[in-house]
Amino acid sequence: FNPYGVAALFGEKLHAPVYQLYVPVMVASKELRDLFMSDPGVQATLAVARLGTLCMVSVGKVDHSATVVRTGFLDASTIDLMRVQGAVGDIAGRYFDMNGKRILGDVDDRIMALSWEDLQSLKNVVAVVCGLEKKNAILGALRTKLINRLIIDDQTAFALLEETDQ
Repeated sequence: FNPYGVAALFGEKLHAPVYQLYVPVMVASKELRDLFMSDPGVQATLAVARLGTLCMVSVGKVDHSATVVRTGFLDASTIDLMRVQGAVGDIAGRYFDMNGKRILGDVDDRIMALSWEDLQSLKNVVAVVCGLEKKNAILGALRTKLINRLIIDDQTAFALLEETDQ
């Protein structure tokens, strides 16, 4: 899994420029995050992202098989703590519960990405999600009101429709 490669491929297919944020996805402390975020290059890249006319995101799940655990960004104990706090998913490392309510804390303080408020201000956020195991994460994500469009596989779409019919 190489997010830079995925972004480059999307940019190529959409004939769109791609701006990479060359920092760690997550750092060890809020203080270190604040230091990175004060860098003029980081600020400029995030400023471009805030002006985007289309933002594509994924919706992550909160379990030990999540990509953030497999890639080493978070450990199993952190995922367990997020679940205790009610987390069902994340968008760009910003965690939320089943009602779409933001979950603040250590992980949110260390993530190097657009803020929740930045995501709220974007006009066209498209989530690309696949898999029945992400059903609750998708429901929570829809309730955040951060995303405007959803690209999803048919099995999960049917499962979501059944869930919302009840």
